[in-house]
Amino acid sequence: MWQELGIEPTVDPAAIRRAYAARLKAIDADLDPGAFRTLRGAFESAIARAARPLPHPMPRVSAEGDAKPEKEPRTEPLLISAIPHHERTLEEAESESARVREQVRRDTAAQKFEAAASHLVSASARGLLPLSDEEEVAAEVMTGVMADPKLPPERFREIAKQLHWDGPVRWDSTPHDTLRQQVRERLEAEVWYAEIVEQAARHNPDFNLRDRIWGNPWHAEKTAAMMLLGKAPIWRARFYKRWLQPMVIQYDRHQPWLKDRIDPAHVDWLRNATRPSRPAQKKTSNRRLVWLIIFIVVILRLVASALLGQ
Repeated sequence: MWQELGIEPTVDPAAIRRAYAARLKAIDADLDPGAFRTLRGAFESAIARAARPLPHPMPRVSAEGDAKPEKEPRTEPLLISAIPHHERTLEEAESESARVREQVRRDTAAQKFEAAASHLVSASARGLLPLSDEEEVAAEVMTGVMADPKLPPERFREIAKQLHWDGPVRWDSTPHDTLRQQVRERLEAEVWYAEIVEQAARHNPDFNLRDRIWGNPWHAEKTAAMMLLGKAPIWRARFYKRWLQPMVIQYDRHQPWLKDRIDPAHVDWLRNATRPSRPAQKKTSNRRLVWLIIFIVVILRLVASALLGQ
């Protein structure tokens, strides 16, 4: 415990908190969650030990048979009394922890998610919440965030980042793995939607009429993105099949989070328009092409015969 914090055993909570803050700066909780949990566990154990009083000394029986209590050492009174007056007692810490949890839950119920996340992060930095309670309260905040479909994407990403829920699902199993996976999927959907919007809004000053006639991959991606967002005529979807098909596949993956912004019926039409041709349809198309060529050849021969006959 003390080796993890990097200090000698002490009963001063202020020294423990300073050591915890110093070690915390050297750890990336997203890249190494195991080290963070170990450090946080050592911190909580040290704080709990600093707030725990020593047992009273047992009476010592002298040679004459009288029970004489041993003197309490002056330098080691009850550990809780060694805490400076400006520090919290164990009861005060538990009370403040309860107040923090209540405040975060009130903010979440009122849909003040940024305020709830700020209170939780501040309480975590000051060591007011045990690690298990911190995870539980953060899950309550993210549950409220996920239940609000009207929350702007920027606010959602900021809250997830603030609570460290924007990384991959952690390797160690927790009761909130399902919720973390849902948050991760929504974040991926928001990132993909932002890319599509950016593609549709891009402007290339070098784009000219020649590129429009002969085709340009940059313009094709832009047009396909505009079709997906409903900002371009969709009757030309067959000509942009190569770019629309991957977008439709990605939309199917992110549909639960984007159906309010991209109409699923609109995407179904694009899916049918860009669907790969079946073998039977391709065979029929080839037959029609052959008959068309034969018809053109016959017409040309008739025209040639008429001209030669004159």
